[in-house]
Amino acid sequence: MASTLDIGNLLWAIGILALPVLLALPAKLLYQTVILGVGPAERNYRSTVQKILDSGMQVEHFREVLDEESRRLGIKASKAKLNETDMLYPLTITHFLLVPMIFILPVVAIATLPIIILGIPVLYLLEVLLIRRKLLINAIKLLETWFGKQIIHVPDAGNDHCSNDAKVLDASNIAVHFHKVPRVVFLGLFSWLIIHWTLRLDSLIAEFILAGLFYVLLLGIVGIVATALESNLVLVDPARGRIIPIADWLDSMLTPIVGVGLLFLLGRDLMTEARDDGNTILFSATVLMVLYCATA
Repeated sequence: MASTLDIGNLLWAIGILALPVLLALPAKLLYQTVILGVGPAERNYRSTVQKILDSGMQVEHFREVLDEESRRLGIKASKAKLNETDMLYPLTITHFLLVPMIFILPVVAIATLPIIILGIPVLYLLEVLLIRRKLLINAIKLLETWFGKQIIHVPDAGNDHCSNDAKVLDASNIAVHFHKVPRVVFLGLFSWLIIHWTLRLDSLIAEFILAGLFYVLLLGIVGIVATALESNLVLVDPARGRIIPIADWLDSMLTPIVGVGLLFLLGRDLMTEARDDGNTILFSATVLMVLYCATA
């Protein structure tokens, strides 16, 4: 029989889960105000970049113009480039939820090594099925038929923005690569919550192993599909005269599903732990551990 809820422990658990959000809000504010800048010079520069984006042209085609504009406004080249990156690949609050991962990355990377090794053959198998067996291209053809849209190739506005000649720790390059991290991370948390909810195993290690297998499978499918479809492809809706980047369309499909699913599973699992006399504080700590392990 379920016991009475321990409100004190439940509040502590909610506080632990809310901790990344409390850290992310000031981090995002600091990034926008101090690192990117909010002064008249930065606003004018971003306005110039926005005009290029609105025209559908690639930003790098106007590199000389933008460099001249940044010098005229007195903005450092690195800061100007970072503002461009923020407009091409904006960092949202979900990105800043993952910032604490930086401090524990070496330890977490070692812990996630088995999943990385396990994922190699799975990714290869999925690549064979989706790409070489043409399952993905057949699905795209069905998509065009069902939705009455065409898929065409249009150069992305951010092409060549992340230069191979730039320094590894260049802020713009880091922001570009970090832009896609939340999709992978929250998929990992989603996988563990699904296993934790459906199987209710007594062994935490067994949960992690099964969740890791499920995560590798989901990550392989989503990763391969996302990589294949984000290659400057856009959906064209002739009836409405709209062009929708495949990346945006994919995110619009995945974000609500994973986001709502995460909130539902997180709330349900937490309340189940509380009602069944489980350790809600341990559950919350485990959620954060899974979150940052998936980040690595």
